[in-house]
Amino acid sequence: MAITTSNTFHTAAISDTISSARGYWNSSFQALLRNFNSANATPNSQNLNFEGAFSAEPDGMLYYNNTTGGMYLHTTKYGQGPFGNFRRVGLSTRPYNTVAAAALDSGSLDPGELIVVINDTAGAAANNRVYLVSDDNKKLIDIGIPSTDGVISNTTIIAKSITGDEIADNTITSDHIAPGTVIESDIGNESITDEKLDSSLVLLGMVL
Repeated sequence: MAITTSNTFHTAAISDTISSARGYWNSSFQALLRNFNSANATPNSQNLNFEGAFSAEPDGMLYYNNTTGGMYLHTTKYGQGPFGNFRRVGLSTRPYNTVAAAALDSGSLDPGELIVVINDTAGAAANNRVYLVSDDNKKLIDIGIPSTDGVISNTTIIAKSITGDEIADNTITSDHIAPGTVIESDIGNESITDEKLDSSLVLLGMVL
């Protein structure tokens, strides 16, 4: 980060004049008030001057990135992210207008952070959700519970992941089965018993 008056924390030394010390404190208060506001450039030792000696960024230091719109916490506990040791861990969500916009911004997504889509007019209202940035590949995982019927599409269901255990009794009727979709190879041997047959239909078939 290029050093500017508003982005430098500088404590006065005993040898500094009162005038110099006043300037240092004023710039320090501005830096803290703005959380070292910068566009993608994180604070470094050049922004932290303790009585004339530069110091490394301490854990717990906050930094605001005005490009991503996110607040970052300096921590050495969880490895580095897109902005080094300034991570999104322990902080609130970051908003995006669309899921597509979040995916395009993968370079700034921090694994482990939560993002929210709050106005996905370009997609669907069902996309207005909370997502977890799951790993270094920046995969977005929907961690919310569907709020309305019909928001889970068939593309989100893994093949053969729904078994009889997930289907309540008597929930699938003939109305849910398209004509011609159940063929002989779909029916196991002796899987259709008398209990599953409507006697009137059997009699009608025998007549026909």
